[in-house]
Amino acid sequence: MDLTLTQVRSLLLPLAYQQVTPVNLVALYKTLYATDGLDLQKSDAVSRALELAKKKVDAPTLKSLFSELYATFGVDLPKKAAQMQAMELALSGANSTQLKLAYQAFRNQGKKQADALQAAIPEAIAAGFQGLARRHAADAMPYTAVEFQKHFGSQWVSSWESAPQEERVAQDQKAYTIGEFIQYFKDSWYWTQAKTATQKRLADDGHVYTMEEFKQYYTSQWQQKWMVADVLPCAECTTSEQLIAAETKFASSKTCPGSAAWIHASCEVSVTFPSTQCADVQAEAEARMAAQGGWRDPHNGGTYANRSPATASLIQGKHITGSSQHYEDHFNLAFEQNGGDCKLSGCSESQVTSVLDFSTNFCNMHDLYCGSQDKCKVVKSDFKYTEAFGSCKQHDSSKCMIPPSVSKAILI
Repeated sequence: MDLTLTQVRSLLLPLAYQQVTPVNLVALYKTLYATDGLDLQKSDAVSRALELAKKKVDAPTLKSLFSELYATFGVDLPKKAAQMQAMELALSGANSTQLKLAYQAFRNQGKKQADALQAAIPEAIAAGFQGLARRHAADAMPYTAVEFQKHFGSQWVSSWESAPQEERVAQDQKAYTIGEFIQYFKDSWYWTQAKTATQKRLADDGHVYTMEEFKQYYTSQWQQKWMVADVLPCAECTTSEQLIAAETKFASSKTCPGSAAWIHASCEVSVTFPSTQCADVQAEAEARMAAQGGWRDPHNGGTYANRSPATASLIQGKHITGSSQHYEDHFNLAFEQNGGDCKLSGCSESQVTSVLDFSTNFCNMHDLYCGSQDKCKVVKSDFKYTEAFGSCKQHDSSKCMIPPSVSKAILI
């Protein structure tokens, strides 16, 4: 998205309070800006991506709707009209295939283009996500589009558009919309097996309320207030700290060093060294940090230092890139002997506002223990190892050997 730091602070940071994921935001921006997508002007693509991401619109739905609306053998709208209509229908979760079929059927009945499209829209919305999507009506209860239609009659589409989406709890103990479920699992079965999440948000009085409590507090205005309120983890959701411990089984809940930046790139890695003593692995990492034996950071020629003196089982370090812009990352490496094997639990976090780091946080740690299996220079000992990842969007070891002239990118 090529935003300035000022724009990141003013535009992106507020999204963190509504749990907008960087992946979905970038996907929406690319769909809106790309020539094979909606092909909006850059400034329009940025603003629309921010708006749609907050409302949990998924990029594939948006792209497929535009394709049907703009295609010569589809609805064949003018480009600008197709762009606007696609964004409106994406907010409702309309099904592009049903839109095309219904539109063609109404055209075959003799309806004009505009009339046929308006008649097809309710059918497309009702068919969205195989008819399984539900939204919370004015009584705060979730209903399908068909149920909305029966209750609200001719006004059901507008009622549906303004209603909050149902979310359900996935196996990672986080709440997701049906679009997010299907985009990840590629199958609606997982949605049908999941339990409805008790969503919670922050009200103007500073208190956290469930949807039912929001309705009681704001009465008839609760849906509008809910849509713009800061998002909190659902009642059934696991906190991020608990989730990290459960998923990665890190040796300590304090493996991650933390960052002052609200939005920042990070990487969590768990490494197993079979038939290896942790003392040897830690000694190798410390030797590389000290640049012993002529060792040089292969990733941008950066420098390492300790943030605190190392103990027998923990390194608390920092890495400063060797590029023209000296970005600082903090990392912790925790070592645990498990019989004959050594287990390393590592976490590296950027100290500046960032989203995508092109594997930099991973490389901060990987370059301190990697061996001949990844063509890394060894100071004292060469190890065999396997790596597993927790929260780490980018972890490409081939990116860990780049010259100092390539600078670290921190903005999306």
